[in-house]
Amino acid sequence: MNTPKDTNTVTITSTYTTPKASVDTADYSSDALAAKWKQQVGNAKILWGKLTDDELLKTEGHVQHLTGLVQERYAVTRDAAAKQVDDFFAQFKS
Repeated sequence: MNTPKDTNTVTITSTYTTPKASVDTADYSSDALAAKWKQQVGNAKILWGKLTDDELLKTEGHVQHLTGLVQERYAVTRDAAAKQVDDFFAQFKS
């Protein structure tokens, strides 16, 4: 049995995937980093001067949140923002 197709229907599919961070970010949200984050806000402020101290403190060192702020404020791609954030945290990883 053939049914007529609805010509007003549009199917949209998305193939976007979030880029995988090049640095292991599992340690970034740990309690140790949260304590150190307040100390690193000054360094982050130097690097990303368009972000306020309050915005940086609210991220609590969470990579995805910080990446989103950098992407939004500096009008860069998600990949470029993620690289900046990864590079910033890589300095402190032991």
